[in-house]
Amino acid sequence: MTNRSEYKENLSRLDKDIRRCLLYLEGLIEERFQLVLNAKQPPAPKVDFSKFESKVDSLQKQIDGLRPKVDAAYSLVQEHDEHEKYLKNLTKKAEELFDGLKQHFEELYNSGYYSKVKRRKILDEGLRLHKRES
Repeated sequence: MTNRSEYKENLSRLDKDIRRCLLYLEGLIEERFQLVLNAKQPPAPKVDFSKFESKVDSLQKQIDGLRPKVDAAYSLVQEHDEHEKYLKNLTKKAEELFDGLKQHFEELYNSGYYSKVKRRKILDEGLRLHKRES
């Protein structure tokens, strides 16, 4: 299972690899270009593009191999976000329920529902949720 950080890491790694490949290809092109410019022979030497083509093909295969992994990571991140939204909503509902229970307990406490002995025990044990106002 991949998480969001692994997804970002994979995208970053893919981006770095692509940049390296582009720099490598630019270097090769520049090198060949300089060779052509500096050639003293009247007929210009022909550049062998088969190496470039094989490199580009190799890079394309690597990119195609990573694409399903990136798609899977993206769908996992979306699923994680949905779960996170659900948990936030559930937490909010639980907090609202807890606040309602606190309020109900306070109302019972303030209404005299509990006997004096029970009220003293609540105060002593700190079970009362809000501080008693004097």
